[in-house]
Amino acid sequence: MVDVEDVESELEQFLAEYGPWLKGRIQRICPRDMGIVAEELEQEVRVRLWKALQRERKLENPTSYLHRIISTVTIDAMRAVRTDRERHARIDKSTGENDPQPTDELSRMESGEPSPEKSIQRAQMLQWAGRLINELAVDRRRAVGLYLQGFKIQEIADLAGWTEPKARNLLYRGLTTLRESLAAAGISHEDL
Repeated sequence: MVDVEDVESELEQFLAEYGPWLKGRIQRICPRDMGIVAEELEQEVRVRLWKALQRERKLENPTSYLHRIISTVTIDAMRAVRTDRERHARIDKSTGENDPQPTDELSRMESGEPSPEKSIQRAQMLQWAGRLINELAVDRRRAVGLYLQGFKIQEIADLAGWTEPKARNLLYRGLTTLRESLAAAGISHEDL
């Protein structure tokens, strides 16, 4: 078990050396237009760093490790904002209650919701597409994954620490490979 005082001392030394870089990097990539506060991201990065040091983790390449933590924390924060927005979008503005869900077959058909069979078929195709995405080269997979989550090319570049042309190139090549693999499997992107 690691001594808490040793971890705190190591964290202080680490932040003394890398703190300004950490703060600058977070300020640069923080998506403020989503209502995310850079200081909150920085605090979460510090917590995760402290936990890593507590697990007796030796940081071989500190800036690379920090970059991964910053990216992960930022993506998590963006997902949380999007999830919260989606949840609030489902709330009926006039009553403040959740919109009623269709409860019978007729309501489902009137709403345009797919049949259970179609939903299962779509889920299977998405699972297949997920396997194909996992077969992409690491950087292409990362770019495609972020794109499919709704991130724009510049956001992908910022999150991954790439230039915008590199992010665009990786995304284009990854999507091209994915489309070709899906076509070879007999799946069109309209089916998804």
